[in-house]
Amino acid sequence: MAKSAQLDIFDDDPGREARAWRIQAEEALRAFQFPDAVRLDRHAYYVARAEELEKRAGRPDPAPPTLSTVRPGGCIQLPKDER
Repeated sequence: MAKSAQLDIFDDDPGREARAWRIQAEEALRAFQFPDAVRLDRHAYYVARAEELEKRAGRPDPAPPTLSTVRPGGCIQLPKDER
């Protein structure tokens, strides 16, 4: 049976997703295995996606992301209050 495409308002919070995209944007600048142009393109893409989600969430500009929530290997671990 096909999975429903309906989003869960608790698990699919656009504001929370936007914060994760911003954290990933900062990590993209530190991915030194890529040339400068690729890193900047990835950063711009992630920031644009975060801004799109923030508009959808109807929230003001978010607090700057913290990289303390990024696990080794690039996986994003959101703080418990943001889950």
